Amino acid sequence: MNDYGSEKVNIRLACLDDIPQLINMRWQFTLEHEDVQPHVYKEFLVVYGEFLKSALNDHRWIIWLSERDGKILSHVFIQQVDVVPRPGKKMSPLGYVTNVYTLPEHRNKGICGEILETAKLNAKDENLELLIVWPSNKSVNFYQRHGFFQNTENMIAVLNDY
Repeated sequence: MNDYGSEKVNIRLACLDDIPQLINMRWQFTLEHEDVQPHVYKEFLVVYGEFLKSALNDHRWIIWLSERDGKILSHVFIQQVDVVPRPGKKMSPLGYVTNVYTLPEHRNKGICGEILETAKLNAKDENLELLIVWPSNKSVNFYQRHGFFQNTENMIAVLNDY
């Protein structure tokens, strides 16, 4: 249990019971960044619900969250990505950090940073080699404060422009 001013929060791994709240948080995140027609929600509810059920039953996905009184305030998703073995090298999986979100009324209180630090410690304990994130321009400083740095080694090829 951590204390953020008047907010005492619990950091833990997500479970199947968290799916309805995680769906609502993803929907809210989307509405903050783009216009989505309300009728899309019904399909999203099914698709994202199935994704979460699968992710929570798959060792490659780790979903950390903070909650207070049963309400999820923030979350961090990490997908473990296996790498191709190489002769003579110890191969550890990578972690892809995604879907990092805090409810607007709980932002800038250090809650998400605490989850990210917990996730990093867990990833290290699980022998992940590194964590990768594609931050928005607004979140670069957040990740830098938590030990991430920009590099020029990665390249991408956009295959579909969604």
